[in-house]
Amino acid sequence: MLRFLHRKLIQIRVPAKDSKTRVFSPQNHHPTLQSISNLSHSTLQSSLTLSYLEKSCGLSPESALSASKKVTLKTAENPDSVLSLLKSHGLSKTHISKLISRRPQLLSANPDKTLKPKIRFFNDLGFSGAALAVFLSSYPIVLCSHLKNRIIPSVDFLKNIVHTNENVLLSIKRWPRIINCNLQTKMNPNLSILKDHGVPESNIVKLITTSPRAPVHNPERFRETVEIVKEVGFNPVTLNFILAVRVVTGLSKLNWERKIELYKSLGWSGDEVLSAFRKQPLCMITSEKKIKRVVNFFVDELGWKPSAISKKLIHIRVPAKDSKSLVFSPQNHHPTLQSISNLSHSTLQSSLTLSYLEKSCGLSPESALSASKKVTLKTTENPDSVLSLLKSHGLSKTHISKLISTRPQVLSANPDKTLKPKIQFFNDLGFSGAALAVLLSSYPIVLCSHLKNRIIPSVNFLKTIVHTNENVLLSIKRWPPILNYDIQTKVNPNLSILKDHGVPESNIVKLITTSPRALVHIPQRFRETLERVKEIGFNPVTLHFILAVRVVTGLSKLNWERKIELYKSLGWSGDEVLSAFRMQPMCMVTSEKKIKRVVSFFVDELGWKPSAISKYPNILLLSIDKRIVPRCSVVRLLMSEGLVKKDLRIYGVLQLDENSFYEKFVSEFQNRVPEVLKAYEGKMEFGWEKEGQSYNS
Repeated sequence: MLRFLHRKLIQIRVPAKDSKTRVFSPQNHHPTLQSISNLSHSTLQSSLTLSYLEKSCGLSPESALSASKKVTLKTAENPDSVLSLLKSHGLSKTHISKLISRRPQLLSANPDKTLKPKIRFFNDLGFSGAALAVFLSSYPIVLCSHLKNRIIPSVDFLKNIVHTNENVLLSIKRWPRIINCNLQTKMNPNLSILKDHGVPESNIVKLITTSPRAPVHNPERFRETVEIVKEVGFNPVTLNFILAVRVVTGLSKLNWERKIELYKSLGWSGDEVLSAFRKQPLCMITSEKKIKRVVNFFVDELGWKPSAISKKLIHIRVPAKDSKSLVFSPQNHHPTLQSISNLSHSTLQSSLTLSYLEKSCGLSPESALSASKKVTLKTTENPDSVLSLLKSHGLSKTHISKLISTRPQVLSANPDKTLKPKIQFFNDLGFSGAALAVLLSSYPIVLCSHLKNRIIPSVNFLKTIVHTNENVLLSIKRWPPILNYDIQTKVNPNLSILKDHGVPESNIVKLITTSPRALVHIPQRFRETLERVKEIGFNPVTLHFILAVRVVTGLSKLNWERKIELYKSLGWSGDEVLSAFRMQPMCMVTSEKKIKRVVSFFVDELGWKPSAISKYPNILLLSIDKRIVPRCSVVRLLMSEGLVKKDLRIYGVLQLDENSFYEKFVSEFQNRVPEVLKAYEGKMEFGWEKEGQSYNS
């Protein structure tokens, strides 16, 4: 009989309701489990690879299957280090999933010798935060390229032409593959061709930063392209010449002819197509659907002749189908156009503000309307500079949208004098990349706080207490509003109260780094909290005392009483609730839903008495879906095979770290009992045989 001795943190996955009737036996396995017994060692590695790609890298089963053909993982140690490195540089789960699905071989790369130097190189170049994440996830092959023989030479060559890191970044963002090209061989001849045709250096830079793919074409074909563009009538000294080169190099002869035929079918002559191309080269790469909609609207709805459109290439939003009655004349403008003439200067600014908040900041119409009441934009110049600054420090569109919706006034701040010094201060403190983006987007008011009078004094005071920048960062991440408090007035009295009660300095540091909010309570109430915690039986020199203070300061009297009533409704006595709180204070802030699931499982499925659970309250803290059921499934399976003793202390098994458990119970037995891997991965239903059985606490 299993003896479950739970004295420390335990997780349980609650089985499906119908699992009560299941009997865990070799005769009643899932068909997939039966097939595992025939797996060879290599197939087991394949299974580990598939599992890792799905669970740790976030790939879909189909993508994982495809990726597993390109990489084989023997253990999770190196892949874990690779993922840890990527996460530390701001790559989200989505970025990592995209990266690994495209280049799964990276999981086998040496994170310190191969990957870290390349990532550091791109950091130094200017890629960080969201920009680095997008770059690596969209073009992960760059992490497989040789740093000294390919990446650095390509970047140096580019910089020699476009002069600045910013332009190098623009070129790489436009076409990441440029890093893997032998630019000396591929691009240099084409640059000479452009110079020979009189293209100014500034326009060559423009071509490389907007369409770096164009100048790596075959030199012979590139020369023909440049000559065709000149023959059409473009002047090599103009930017339109470069634009035309971009278009022609990007279009095959077939697609060029198709686009000409499309325009002709809509009523243009060949000369009109060519004339339109001279005026606006990009008209030849506009989608067929858009061309038809625009031309049809101007011809059918506004009464234009097709030839008139070829003379006036404009950007236009095609109205809804029900706008057929519109006639484009001064007497019958669209209602919106009529209303604009009546707008006051302030209303126009409001319209500009709404439009900017939606289009440039990514706010929903509702959020934009709300935000527009807090800020008025006269022009887009300053807001553009603000957004550019935020993006350059790794804030994604999502971060910016969240930041601006919460604190739209930031758009009116001086980016150089007000925002940049604060961001630089947080950079120096240790916030950068994803960490900085999260801080600013979750607590943007900090950008409106005075740097010298509020932020710096708060940080300096914190550092005198917690001693290190790392601890200061932890405190701010836990509760960013601490930056806006007069800590000298709010926190200092409570620190004295803690010391008066005999709390060690190390534990005070622990409280500030884990729950800084607890220390900004009114001193009188804070003192009452400490005295209450001592009366319950906590020793001020222990970490449990600090934990109890965190819990009590964070719970209102009403919520405290509700939690007590919840435990009583599940079969605990008042004394048992208090006893559980003494052993594990966090049991009082565990969610009601989780408490009910855990208690119900232990009582209904394992046959425990409610009072037994109160003696081991740590079981209420951890996820009930990730550890216990897989491990108990493994042990139960091995017991059924006679490979482990039936009096094995499950408590000890649950306390093992992941690697130790895997080595001792999975790796050790998976050749003899292949199903053990499925059990470990949580892919087996765990049913308890309850005929006359109960499981001791």
